[in-house]
Amino acid sequence: MTQHAIRSPQMHTDEHGYEWRTAGSDRLMTRDAYFSLGHRSVSICVHLWQMARVSAALAMVVLALAGCKAYYDDVPSAGLVPVVCPPVTTPGAEPCWEPPVAVHAWRYIVVHHSATPGGSAALFEKYHREQRHWENGMGYHFVIGNGVDVSDGLVEVGDRWVRQIQGAHVGGDFNKECIGICLVGDFSQRRPSAKQMASLDRLVRFLMARCGVPASRVIGHCEARPGHTVCPGRYFSMDALRKSLSGSTVCQLPTQSELETGIPAGGAPPPPPPAAQPQTQSAQSKPANNPQGFRIYGSVRSLR
Repeated sequence: MTQHAIRSPQMHTDEHGYEWRTAGSDRLMTRDAYFSLGHRSVSICVHLWQMARVSAALAMVVLALAGCKAYYDDVPSAGLVPVVCPPVTTPGAEPCWEPPVAVHAWRYIVVHHSATPGGSAALFEKYHREQRHWENGMGYHFVIGNGVDVSDGLVEVGDRWVRQIQGAHVGGDFNKECIGICLVGDFSQRRPSAKQMASLDRLVRFLMARCGVPASRVIGHCEARPGHTVCPGRYFSMDALRKSLSGSTVCQLPTQSELETGIPAGGAPPPPPPAAQPQTQSAQSKPANNPQGFRIYGSVRSLR
């Protein structure tokens, strides 16, 4: 057995079973014991490395579950105020379709398409603020997703509806009278999805009942501004929508004076009907915070 040094050696076995040769105050290990201790040190290092990798993986999972990764992180959200939603008061409505302030005297519901493959309230908010420099952000009151950037049929409630201020979607003062709904997609190329149409039907019926707007004044952008646009596209039939809402395809278009001034021919319209009394509050949905600047309510989310 080879030694590292020889100094009047005497054999000694320590508490771990390793043999030592002692000479005075020196303790010299045999080669076998030296290599055995080295092997144990390597094994301990390997185990510590494996434990560190497992701990890192667990930390990543915890962060992911905590929602640390947010889509549209670059969407401006400074100054956005969380919405406190009142109870659902109108049959068929979702939480936050009923705004927290007095309802404006709306006279028309205008349907648009985005003319883009995808989109969402967050992306339109970013575009309208940064590219068009609109102080109040997204020009629509509602957006209905198509499954590309948000869920197919998801109704997104814009800040303009929450605050009951005019949109920026039909041009000029006529915006004062119009609720703007944008369905994501290019309906000059294809039809809207079945889920989008189902959500649109439900939303429009709520708005008609809540704001006192007849089906004849549910119009397309191209009907409000003939010759200026084909929105919401040739594959979207406004006649079919009006017929599904009331059984009639009659369309009541604004006059030229109304388009220019935002004032109907008979003067200011009567105020909308008050909200119905809530039937029950047990089924109210509790809003959940979201890092994108949204409040989420099941199939509906509000941009604030």
